[in-house]
Amino acid sequence: MNQGMALDPPRGSPWTSLIGDVRFYTHEGLSPIEVRRMALGSDAGIRFRDGGSLTKEFRFEVGGEAAALGFGLAVDAMCLRLRFPDALWSNLGPDSGPRYRAMRTARFHHQALHGPLGERVDNPFARDWLAHLMLAALSNEAMARGISLREAATRLADGNAELTLDQTLNILFQSAIVDDANAQGNQQDKLRQDLAGFLADGQVVASLFDLAAILWTPIDASWEPWLRERYASTVGAAALSAITSLCPQIDGDSLILDVTAGPREEDDVLAGAPDGEIWISEMTPGGNGQIEEAQRQYVEDPRRFFSLMTAALRDNDFSLSDYQLGRFLASVVEGDTDDPLPTATRAFRHASGAEESHASFTALRHALAEEGFVTFHAFIVALANRILRPGSSSDSDAFFLDAVRLWDAEEARLGIELDARVLAYRLARSDDIDAALALAGIDPPTVNPDQWRFGVIYGLLWPRGAHIRQSGLRPYSPFADLPSPDPLLLRTYLAEDAALIDLEADGWQDLCLDRLADVGAATLVCPMAASSLLADALSFLATNPVQSAYLSVFARVQAVRRVENAFHVDLDVAEALQ
Repeated sequence: MNQGMALDPPRGSPWTSLIGDVRFYTHEGLSPIEVRRMALGSDAGIRFRDGGSLTKEFRFEVGGEAAALGFGLAVDAMCLRLRFPDALWSNLGPDSGPRYRAMRTARFHHQALHGPLGERVDNPFARDWLAHLMLAALSNEAMARGISLREAATRLADGNAELTLDQTLNILFQSAIVDDANAQGNQQDKLRQDLAGFLADGQVVASLFDLAAILWTPIDASWEPWLRERYASTVGAAALSAITSLCPQIDGDSLILDVTAGPREEDDVLAGAPDGEIWISEMTPGGNGQIEEAQRQYVEDPRRFFSLMTAALRDNDFSLSDYQLGRFLASVVEGDTDDPLPTATRAFRHASGAEESHASFTALRHALAEEGFVTFHAFIVALANRILRPGSSSDSDAFFLDAVRLWDAEEARLGIELDARVLAYRLARSDDIDAALALAGIDPPTVNPDQWRFGVIYGLLWPRGAHIRQSGLRPYSPFADLPSPDPLLLRTYLAEDAALIDLEADGWQDLCLDRLADVGAATLVCPMAASSLLADALSFLATNPVQSAYLSVFARVQAVRRVENAFHVDLDVAEALQ
């Protein structure tokens, strides 16, 4: 393989210290790569009509010796050569912090799928569900008793826990009754039957307790290889997202992401290269122009490509909705009742008729915007259907605020990310839950009220944690199980805000123009409540050019983002040296 077209990341980019170079290998440039994809065997799961199942493993051999079966193709590809930060495991923050608990929880689920539990449970879906059951049972016990996860595991193993694993399956992971196709009467869902069978196996349960030790064992250097795989997968997912954003005509499913190059030939020009690599390649031999188009877009404006990578790792709509829902609750519960937002909220709840409701909701949206909320569709829908639903009141707002803060506090105390089902179950067990739900306009039924309470509360809670962080960043490869990406792992290294320019400070105009002239990029920051400063700042930049070398050019806005309670606006100069 030859060197391809090697390009450095742009100056002043937060990726400069993380990416060694970007390389393009194309037929057009007479530098395609040869991709060899091989398999040593295959697995098959066979399910029979009587409900039984059988797992078969096939291994390829030639003359009694292990062999690989596969293919080789000459294709176009893009490669990002990584510079891994030193000791990822030691830079995750405190064990109560979001990065530490996110990685610990992810490692737990990863080991459930790929660790020793697989020797006892051959079905990967069952292994994943068993891990969720164990995590739910332990976290429920820890929350109920106010104890650590290690202590909760001891109580669960001794049979002294509030919920056993079987009860957790029946209560927290409800499964509907389905009709038997053979007309033998109703039977439980097959997966649930399998799970119940596994929970009756002492060796499987012992393996689950061994697995659970990850949840309280401190992270050490033995985690480094796994963290690097996850880091590389996150970079690769961001790069793939940037390509599809730059080139919307490209179908992302036609590109394959690899987070390792595999074994090298001795004469490979990259043999022995340190650190890692991300490969994005086409599936069509001879090239179909997709990587060539990505190359043209990258060469035209490298900074834009990396800005799109950064944008893919920022808070998405779900994360922003989560933050803003919590902020809204705090504003209406703890703020001055005469402030515009609580006043507009009360007016909407007291409105009668379609016309008055529409007018009051429009006023509420204006009040939200004035307070610095981003009133995009997903947030408005969640606000209207969960918090401002018919029958809701200030008391139900206080209930939701307490629930969210309990969720945050217990995650920080236990050092893991909690399932919403566990929180819903704990809230359903509180003594005043019926009164709280009645305040939200929800009256309990007379039949099976316990399950009803759990279901209603679970339905009112909104998604949080890894599920929303990974939304839109889940690349699929038919040739490998890619580690799940997590933007939290990279955000601390991007150092986007190394030189913030505060719009409330005197002389920000000269500071901004000087930085744009020197580096070609700058970040403006102002509180969300003072968003009007952004309008003034953008008006100033639209009428005052940047003096860069022999050019007089204007800055452009790359992104507007929310960081805690402030707006950050990323600017750059397209004509600046990159």
